[in-house]
Amino acid sequence: MRHYVGGKWGFSLIFGIYGSVFPYAFIMAVVNAALTVGVSISMDYSDGLYPDPNTTETVAALMAVFSSVMMFILTFRSDIAYERWWEGGTLLQKTRGEWFNAYSSLVAFSSARPELQRQVM
Repeated sequence: MRHYVGGKWGFSLIFGIYGSVFPYAFIMAVVNAALTVGVSISMDYSDGLYPDPNTTETVAALMAVFSSVMMFILTFRSDIAYERWWEGGTLLQKTRGEWFNAYSSLVAFSSARPELQRQVM
């Protein structure tokens, strides 16, 4: 379990590395960027490698399928997160209402007058 230490202004939570996915995502991004730069440079300096139109169409179709699947997954996950958010808000309001009813009952059935203490108990 992560223990949150907010600091004076709370910036350590925003810029913290512990428990964050940013270092792993940064490593993956740097590796993929280096591969992309390497392939781009090798294609610029090679004489006989020119893109084939059929290959280009195939790659475009694969990217379209990949993008469609990713959009479906992201939309599905966002929908689930939104439903959880609403459920949490609803449960918080329900809890607030229960506490309000309990406090209202305490106020309604309590009295500071000594002659009414026997009736309350």
